[in-house]
Amino acid sequence: MNLVDRVESLFNGTMEKVDRVVTPANVVSISRPLIAWYGLENFMDQPLYLSLTLAGAFMTDAVDGMLARYFKHDNGIGGYVDIAGDRALELITLWTFAKEGMIPYVIPAIFTAKGVIVDSSRIYRDMKKGDFSKPLKYGNNDNKAERFAYAIVKGAYISGVPLFGTVVNTIMGIGATTLGLYRGLRSLINHR
Repeated sequence: MNLVDRVESLFNGTMEKVDRVVTPANVVSISRPLIAWYGLENFMDQPLYLSLTLAGAFMTDAVDGMLARYFKHDNGIGGYVDIAGDRALELITLWTFAKEGMIPYVIPAIFTAKGVIVDSSRIYRDMKKGDFSKPLKYGNNDNKAERFAYAIVKGAYISGVPLFGTVVNTIMGIGATTLGLYRGLRSLINHR
């Protein structure tokens, strides 16, 4: 095999891998935290616009799944990109809100700790099994209705933070955080 053939083979192999990662669904997943960041940078003094922008960012979570199924790119890599987009969106917004005094620091701290523990366990499980095809199915948390309910609660809370006072934000935050902890702890207990 000459040099041109080797370069061409390397290029084709790389492009196959890139095609598995750069899919419409993954682009939407990666856009989620970017949309939130845009809203936080431009609308902090306009609560309604910020809430609408964050709600739009959360809605992309449903869009990326639909795109993955439509284009038949429903593979493990997309699941990890989806999870990373979710975590980035959560943490960027929650830590910004805490820094601005809109919510207590304990809420983003709990979300961060839960994400690190559960996601690390998920990755460890997949590495141990050598199967990276189902990252969203972890510890009996693959119930679609429950995942949808949690997404709604979390999205409503984070999107609603700019519109509501500190007391309401804290109560809503405790609810969303408790549900997230419940799901995270159940994942670890039911680890499969």
